[in-house]
Amino acid sequence: MIQIQKLYPNAVFQGIRGNIQTRLSKLNKEEYDAAVLAAAGVKRLNMEAVIGRYFSVDEVIPAAGQGILAVQGRKEFLKDTVWRQYVDDKKSRVQALAERSFIRVLDGGCTSPSAAYAKVKGNELELTGLYYNEKSGQYFVKKAASYIEDASSLGERLALTMKKQFGER
Repeated sequence: MIQIQKLYPNAVFQGIRGNIQTRLSKLNKEEYDAAVLAAAGVKRLNMEAVIGRYFSVDEVIPAAGQGILAVQGRKEFLKDTVWRQYVDDKKSRVQALAERSFIRVLDGGCTSPSAAYAKVKGNELELTGLYYNEKSGQYFVKKAASYIEDASSLGERLALTMKKQFGER
């Protein structure tokens, strides 16, 4: 929410509970002036017409791992490299590795005020991270790049750099 507050500094924000239809119902009853929802969920319900604005990644950095699917299976099944070649998307995998390592170093999770977005450009990976320091109330965004083979260490290095800027270990 801190990213959207920066875009709309005069707005008053509060959470809306419920599924997409419930949230839109509250909007229609004029309990709220606007609602920020994940476009993927709204589109899945064929309700795209209600979307008034999309936020770019430069405006709102998504939570780490957004839009990336993970496949789990039995250990012996996952060892099957023939099967893996059909479900493993290398680009998504390295993006997830960088984003998750960034969040892990920050001790982040589903409710932490941090975000990460990795983008593959050829053989390189660019990671944008947002870190919010709850003690100071300050946040900042920083970018770093490396080769895709260094995805995990890229996330770790960026997170450590940002923590140092706040005087943390």
